[in-house]
Formats: sequence, structure tokens, C-alpha cells
Amino acid sequence: MGFLQTRKKDMMFRINGSPEMTFLQPEKYFTPAAIIFISILLGLIAVQGFSAGFGSPFVPGVRISQNMLADKYGLKVSLIAVSAAGGKIDFRLRMLDAQKARLLLQDAQNFPVLVAANGKILSLDADSKPDSIDFIQNRNLLYLYANSSGVITPGAPVIIRFGNIELDPVVSK
Repeated sequence: MGFLQTRKKDMMFRINGSPEMTFLQPEKYFTPAAIIFISILLGLIAVQGFSAGFGSPFVPGVRISQNMLADKYGLKVSLIAVSAAGGKIDFRLRMLDAQKARLLLQDAQNFPVLVAANGKILSLDADSKPDSIDFIQNRNLLYLYANSSGVITPGAPVIIRFGNIELDPVVSK
């Protein structure tokens, strides 16, 4: 065996721990590569989930009809109409049963928000929201929502959301 061959085997022994000539050792790199790949994959799934709305504050819940709203919560939508040259939405609720209405409206998280056909959510400003609601039989509740960019137009379907309860679409006037 010549000097170069002996030197080459000596170098391979120092690098690999064996005099055989082995450049790649896949078992050495498989576990770290798998961990990196899985981390990247989970990161992409998380980003996709948050961009699809998983990180949004609304948790899909129950969809009910107008009749169920009246029977279970004692409320009836009297009017959703575009007013003030399209700049405001006139939203009116009639309190048919004050005790049932209290079940839904006593929690501030259940204050009604309007969802336009394009998914844009209209809610009252903190200044416009009432501090408390007087639960009186046959009382009308009147709220004016800002219709920014005219997202709700006459004849458009509007979903009313009370917390995680959605009312079937109501056509605006």
C-alpha cells in the first residue's frame, strides 16, 4: 500500500470513524431533516388557518329563524333599512317577551351586529351602544349602524348576529 492510499484511509478514519470511504451517511441527517420538514409544514398549516379565519373572534354557532328568535328569546326584527342617503342602517327590534329577551341581551357579547352579503361586519361604536337595556314588554329597540362604504343596500340580505347565534338573512329595505 502506497503512502497516498495510507493517508487517504487515515483521513477517512478520522472523518467517518472507519477506514472505508463513505461520504454520505443518511441516518445521520434523516432525523434533523424530518424535524425541520414537519416544523415548516405545521407553520404553513397554521398560517393558512389564520388567514382562513380560524383566528377571528367569531366562533360559528347556531343559525335560527325569525320564529325561533321570537319563541326562544322574545325578540322580533321589525326593520332593517338603509337611511340617511345610504350612510346609516336603521335596525329595530321589538321585545315581545322581556324575560326571554333578557336571556340573550343581558350579556354585552351578544349585542347584535349586522353582517352584509360580502361578509363585512357592522357594529355599533362604543359611544353608540347603550350602557344598559330596559327590559320592558313590547318595547322597541332602535339602533343606527354606520353603513361604511354603502356595504348594505336596499334589497340586500343581512345576517344579524347575537354572539354566536345567527339569524337567517333578512332583506333590507
